[in-house]
Parts: sequence; C-alpha cells; structure tokens
Amino acid sequence: QFNSILGSVANGYVTITKSGGGSDGFLAYGVVNDGPASGGGTSDGSLVGTDGADGLVPIVLSVASSGVLFTSELVLTNPTATSAIATLTYTPAATLGGSGGPYTATVLAGAGQQVRVPDAITWLRDTLLMPLPASGVSQGGTLLVSGATAYVRTSNPNPDTNVGGTFGLAYPAVPASGRAWTEAWVYGLVQDSATRANVAIADARAGNPAVVTYVVDVFDAGTGSTIPVQTLTIPLAGGQWTQVNGIFLGAGIAHGYVRVRPSSTSDYVVYGVLNDGAGPGLGTSDGSYVAMSGVQ
Repeated sequence: QFNSILGSVANGYVTITKSGGGSDGFLAYGVVNDGPASGGGTSDGSLVGTDGADGLVPIVLSVASSGVLFTSELVLTNPTATSAIATLTYTPAATLGGSGGPYTATVLAGAGQQVRVPDAITWLRDTLLMPLPASGVSQGGTLLVSGATAYVRTSNPNPDTNVGGTFGLAYPAVPASGRAWTEAWVYGLVQDSATRANVAIADARAGNPAVVTYVVDVFDAGTGSTIPVQTLTIPLAGGQWTQVNGIFLGAGIAHGYVRVRPSSTSDYVVYGVLNDGAGPGLGTSDGSYVAMSGVQ
C-alpha cells in the first residue's frame, strides 16, 4: 500500500500499468480516509475500486435522519486527453419527498481533469441551477451520468465532536452492462445488537413514467432454506429510488440475504448498507456499501 499517494496534490487519480511480462492478473484499489495524516478525523476508510464508470449513481442526497445529516460528495473524472461534456440527469426520489424531474444539466470536464464537489445536492441546485428545494430540506435521488466516470461518497458527521470528521461509504456509477435486468442478489446482511442492514433499489429508467413492481425476497442464512421468510413488493417509476430500512426486522432474522426481481424486464441497481448501531441514532451510523451480485 502506498500511503498518502497524492502527496501535496489535493485532487487526483492514479493509473497502474503492469510491466515485466507474465500473464497473471492483479487487483488494485484505493482508500479515502477521513482526516489528514497528522491526526484529526475518524480515519474511517472508504474503498474506491477500479469499477468506476459512467452510468447510474444509485443515490445522491442531503437528508437529516434522527438528528444526523447525511450528504453526498460527487467526483466526476475525465481521464482522456481531450475535454469532455458530462451529462447529468437527476431524478428526485418520491420516498425522500421529491417530485418533478428528471432534471438534466451538462458539465465541462477538462482533459485529464476531475470535478469534485463536497455536497452534490447543493451543487446541482446552486451551480447547475436544477429546480430543487431550498437548503435545509431533506432530498435525494438517482443521478444518471454520461461522458465522465462518477464516484460518490455519502457521509455523516462523527457524533464525537471532540474528534470530529465523518463516517461514510463510497460507491461508483454502475454502467448499463453492470446493471440488473431480471434478477440481483445482495449477500452478507446483518441485523443484531451492533449492526443494522438496509437494502435500496435504484431504477435507471430516468424519464420513463411506466411503473415496475420489484419483488424483494428475504432469505434466512441461518436455516439455509430456499423459501423466502418474507416477500416485499415495491413499485417504482423510471429513475426512482427507495430504501427498506432494517430489512430483517420484519422477517425476525439476524443474518441473511435478499433477491430482487422486477415484475417485467427493467434496468436497475440494488445494493445493501450495513450501518453501525442496531437502530438510527445508535452507534456511529457508519455505513458499508454492499454491491449486488448474481446479476442477470
């Protein structure tokens, strides 16, 4: 691991090239840690993989929950040798009180440059002039990006104000080739005295008014049964997002996984979030992003 790889550079990226021959592959990833190397902050790390692309960012938000404010940092990267115009399409989530849209704007990303904004919702509203609610109103939605690689880190302030900093999780835009169409699974979910699990669905059909019903099957990993212990149905119009908080609470299980299937072929992303604390306001609310698997 190369610690503080950017040195004195505040905003950048790396390219890794294998040399010396051989046919073996390799893995590479980055970690964005909260706080400077000299101290301060939580040292909470967010994994940044090599899977960044243009596509659907499942959620950007500015939401207050149980006295905790969650906000999303957005990073748009153009690693090519020519300038690019990135197109952003934002669809407010009805479950977060949003309406209207989708709203579209363009952003110039210079050759080899990276656009980094600390609060995506404020930027969409005040810089790109999307007609979003005023500051202080909880809101969020999906963000479809074309023409630039997109990454987001959603975080909340450390409840220990003496230490300061934030806790958060990072996730990439998901390209069309990586999205689900008929089935997706989210594994490794937990609900116990230390952790709670949420599952979210983001519909990528921005601008399509047709409603698709998503069937969420919950499985108990303790018994290994192939019969769901609970089944939920969630209707979503194109571009919409929703989240099932504490998904195992209604099922009465401690650990398991879910399968999400649309009633008809769709275009969507499913993911899980493992949060610190058995309920909102308990623990740090630090989240870990759980990407979908078994995509069809």
